[in-house]
Amino acid sequence: MTAGAEILAQLEAAGISLRVDGDRLYARPRSRLTPELAELIRAHRDELIRTLRPPRAVVDFRRPGAAGWAVCIGEPGVPADVVANELRRRFGGELEVRPREVGR
Repeated sequence: MTAGAEILAQLEAAGISLRVDGDRLYARPRSRLTPELAELIRAHRDELIRTLRPPRAVVDFRRPGAAGWAVCIGEPGVPADVVANELRRRFGGELEVRPREVGR
């Protein structure tokens, strides 16, 4: 379990839920948030945001025989194979693709 997942479990046990909006975290209900838990959230903010955000798919693609690769970054939560299939559909199916999941 990642540090972010462990902290989320600790917050859930305290009756607190976190949500991410852009680069901000929101804890609810605030009335249950102790100074210690607030400091824990602040100290691990980036890790918590990465844990709460769905992953983005990244697909490298090129026409057969092309020298270089282009990159397409999908919407959060859309699997890489779905992004790759959409690229094939848009470009007539004649693409080499290398789907991968990265960052959040």
